[in-house]
Amino acid sequence: MGLLAISIVSRWALGNAIFTAPSSFIPYGIVGPISFSIAVVLAFTLLVPIILIVRENHFNHSFNYILELKLSTSARRLFNIVLFVGTLASLVILSYSAAIVLYVFNIPFPIGCGFFLLAGFSSHFLIRLGYTEKIDTIKVGLLFLTIIMLLVNGYFIKGTESVYQGVRLYHPYIIYMGKSMLPTLIVSFMLAILGHLLSDRKTWDILLFSDKKKLKIGLFTSGIILSTIPLSFTMITLSAIQNRKFDTTITMFTGIFTNYDNEVIRIMLTLIFLFLFLLSLSSQVTTLFKIASDLQAKATYIKEAIAILVIIGVPFTLHLTQITLLELFFVFGTFFAAVAPVILLVFLSKIKIGVPPFIIAGCMAVFGWILMGLGHAPLHILVCFVGTVIVVGGWYLVGWRKRGCLKS
Repeated sequence: MGLLAISIVSRWALGNAIFTAPSSFIPYGIVGPISFSIAVVLAFTLLVPIILIVRENHFNHSFNYILELKLSTSARRLFNIVLFVGTLASLVILSYSAAIVLYVFNIPFPIGCGFFLLAGFSSHFLIRLGYTEKIDTIKVGLLFLTIIMLLVNGYFIKGTESVYQGVRLYHPYIIYMGKSMLPTLIVSFMLAILGHLLSDRKTWDILLFSDKKKLKIGLFTSGIILSTIPLSFTMITLSAIQNRKFDTTITMFTGIFTNYDNEVIRIMLTLIFLFLFLLSLSSQVTTLFKIASDLQAKATYIKEAIAILVIIGVPFTLHLTQITLLELFFVFGTFFAAVAPVILLVFLSKIKIGVPPFIIAGCMAVFGWILMGLGHAPLHILVCFVGTVIVVGGWYLVGWRKRGCLKS
């Protein structure tokens, strides 16, 4: 059970949990990170019955075998695209987070993002850091050791008075702002996280072959452990905001590292974070290339092409759009919420699925992005999920009566 929890925590503890969740502190106050933490527990709890039903219906079957059994050829390709986007989302979040850390050394954001992606892809091609499962325990241990060091410095060395002053200088109503949005935030965060979990191939590989008796407590334990990270980093952020700018995601988190007077400790902490991000990125790159091979098995330079496009395209896009981490989470969360009902249909239904549900999910994702652009975040995530459920549910009921409509 411990190894199962470590494997899952190692996969999901970085990126969103460290930086994205505390970044919700700016628009929603303390309610933002609390909502994210509750959503993490709920998402992992909901994953328990899903994976148990899949395991019951497909005992000891591999991920690829289940997809071949449940999807038509065209739908299988679309499902691989969903998995590709899910892995790419993790890559983008990790590179954004690493660029924040590198900004501590006055490295411009797009250059830091591109440099980190270059290092991550190079590790896969040159030194094969992608196979990092054997050091998952070290990775998780280093992360929580770093959190403890940051908390000790912020609250026991600097004192709680600096935290109080920082909160007072930023916003006197930080405890109360966003309270009315608590239910919407929890549900929206939960749907986005659950959709991301369902869209991650390595997570499926872990859960399909883990000890079935340990899945329930292992997943719940993972959710509890992961939920502590957003709250911890929010408290760390509060300890570093006195007399500092607190207007953007980057300035908010660079304050954490510059809060140390000792240059050696500051450099050591940033290097630990970069090392952890690099290990996770290399693992994600391995998964990305595996999915790409399934999409274009005969392509000779598919890996090199993907690496070049990501290394150049991601930093340029992030710099051009000036998107925040929370907005990035909402963009990908819209997609995950839209495709989650389709993924559940694939794994839980007893019929072969064709292309139509994926087209419906794609249309709902576009509709959600339009709503987000109109200022309806984070409610747009819930709208995407419910809309896909209703339309795909109607398609399923019609197809149940006319079996011929279920094949593409």
